[in-house]
Amino acid sequence: MQRQITLQPVTTDSRDYAAIEALFVRAFPENERRDLDAQAYNVDSDSVPMTCYAAYCKATGEFAGFVTVWAFEGYRYLEHLATSESVRNGGIGGAMVDAVAAMAPDEPIVLEVEPESYGEMACRRIGFYERHGLRLWRGREYMQPPYRPGGEHVRLMIMATDGLDAERDFDRVVGGIISRVYPK
Repeated sequence: MQRQITLQPVTTDSRDYAAIEALFVRAFPENERRDLDAQAYNVDSDSVPMTCYAAYCKATGEFAGFVTVWAFEGYRYLEHLATSESVRNGGIGGAMVDAVAAMAPDEPIVLEVEPESYGEMACRRIGFYERHGLRLWRGREYMQPPYRPGGEHVRLMIMATDGLDAERDFDRVVGGIISRVYPK
């Protein structure tokens, strides 16, 4: 049974932003996240089409994780999703994906994943997202730009919900993400 959560938009002065920031650092290696100042700017800026949501367990009110979502023309890009260690493997991550999908059910969700060739964890992550309605755009790998000067490129693939097609939309989706999300 999937645990019920609520998602609340946050800013850097929200009560659990320090917990979000700490989880962000623990959950994502440096080459898969921007630095904390740049992240804080994105969270607080009205000119950046990104919203950071804190997830809370409905039953207890406990902070359960966070997700960052970018609004693009015709789709929403789920950039980072992490669950707190205290609730991990309890359905919270899936509930978060489902809650993001429910916010705008007519807009597809897009996210990036490491290819299956990266190993068991990459395969498990892909399977997790498939169970929540996303499809892997097979045969369409690309290099994610670095989040910081001198940083590493990361080989990734796209997953998306219904409404987008790999053949038709790959260049537009990847081009949009690369041009808006990653620093120049």
